[in-house]
Amino acid sequence: MVGQALQAAVQLVDELAARGYVERRPHPTDRRSRLVVLTARGRQCVDRVVAISQEAEARWVELIGTEDFARMHHGLSAFAADMARHRRVTVRPVW
Repeated sequence: MVGQALQAAVQLVDELAARGYVERRPHPTDRRSRLVVLTARGRQCVDRVVAISQEAEARWVELIGTEDFARMHHGLSAFAADMARHRRVTVRPVW
């Protein structure tokens, strides 16, 4: 299973690199390793996702109010934390 996960990760990085979102760089102290670093395009993508998430959260606050949104956020965060304790791959909220 670890081999499959590693292969999937390598394939994902290959795809992200081919699309210009990341680049591989030499590791400063380990010649066997490579660093995967966001490119300018990758940083722009992350910034856009953050902005869209913030817009969505602002809209939810408009629709249900600050207190209900805070309760929902707390509940979803608790759910994500609980799921992470029961699974090898952690579930993390985007916010």
